[in-house]
Amino acid sequence: MKREFNFLKNYLKKHTLEFNSKEVKKGSAFIALKGKRDGHKFIDNALKKGAKVFILEKRKKNLYGFSHLETFTKIIYTKDNFRFFKNFANYKKKLYKGKKIALTGSVGKTTTKEFLFYLLSKFEKTYKNIKSYNNFLGLLYTLSNLNLSSKYYVQELGTNHFGEIESLVKFLKPQIRIITKIGKAHLENFKNLEGVIQAKLEIIKDNNFDFAILPKFLKNYLKNNLIKKNNIYFFDEKESVLEDRYLNSSFERETTIKVFNKIIKVRHKILGDGFLTSLIIGAYLLYLLNLDLKILEDIRDFQLPSHRLNIFSLNIYNKNVLIIDDSYNANPTSFENLIGILKKLKNIYDAEVLCIFGKMAELGNDEKKEHEYIYNKLKSFSKVFLFNIDFLKDTFYSSHEALFLDILKFIKNSSKENLIIAFKGSRINQLEKIVEKIKNVG
Repeated sequence: MKREFNFLKNYLKKHTLEFNSKEVKKGSAFIALKGKRDGHKFIDNALKKGAKVFILEKRKKNLYGFSHLETFTKIIYTKDNFRFFKNFANYKKKLYKGKKIALTGSVGKTTTKEFLFYLLSKFEKTYKNIKSYNNFLGLLYTLSNLNLSSKYYVQELGTNHFGEIESLVKFLKPQIRIITKIGKAHLENFKNLEGVIQAKLEIIKDNNFDFAILPKFLKNYLKNNLIKKNNIYFFDEKESVLEDRYLNSSFERETTIKVFNKIIKVRHKILGDGFLTSLIIGAYLLYLLNLDLKILEDIRDFQLPSHRLNIFSLNIYNKNVLIIDDSYNANPTSFENLIGILKKLKNIYDAEVLCIFGKMAELGNDEKKEHEYIYNKLKSFSKVFLFNIDFLKDTFYSSHEALFLDILKFIKNSSKENLIIAFKGSRINQLEKIVEKIKNVG
């Protein structure tokens, strides 16, 4: 397959390799993988969208009848497409000469990945995993499309069962390892916080890295561990953040941090304490890579990924409505971050607060307890509309339309001039659809 790999490597300098026909662009290469459905069924879809190279299993040629493609496209025939995909990703990885940076955590993986990409791109060509693709299939996809000329490559690693991070690290072999923040997530498989911690620590289990950046509290978990400590750097936001204040109504913020005896005043526009983790990790990484920390002094052009604490202002029924769209995902730790933001903003703007609380998934036996805990904290200062949470005593919504209409009623009937409406829940709730409807009203 060396000839095919070399052809594909050169072809992908200007095009992408896709396994989802919906993502195909003009000139893309399409590899037909078998998941819940066989990708060979979507060859014509990929062709219509502009695919010019196809990677197909020869034994399925008669079954799906794709011989007609041979006259006007390039076809690479394989015995097993997934094995080809895995081997090609490994081939690209071996050719890559830059620094591979892997990060994991219960909260803030994607935000930290985007922030590190933002920072490192100021210095050198940098590559990052595509979207939030952080499982093994996503890793193969990202590596296959890896820009070999980039000096840095940032890859987030996700997990919902033991051994997954270890497997991802074994394949990727990153020189730099990072853990963002650990909290209660995926408890169906990990059972408790101790289980989550052990799963995340798999990122340094092989003991084969240049350096790692970890939360300080993990020191205790490494005391009786054989992992070498001299190249592990521990951070603590409370120790590193000297001062943090909002400067104006445009949410401009100044955060003074101390990292390795360096003091930096950082100007940015990101809400909440959650981002401080990403900020400290970014500062640590720059310092350890011998890059200029002055780049942190003004990062006001950095923006969070979609549906992660995105903020916009609307005028609805002559009310000033501040929307906080944090609908991408949720667990108890990330909800605590949102609660801190809402409390602070409520006081600043003398506003009435409404939180759309969508169900948090994968909490196992702690599901009811964790939802009750967050619900009680929210109720202490905010109006709360529950969505898809059918195990608490209060009324809940199961329809987007009904929830949307009652949000409008809340806005119309509020006696306050300033309102804050926050949306947060796991992906299953699709709360971003309601956010879009609200935006169209304003």
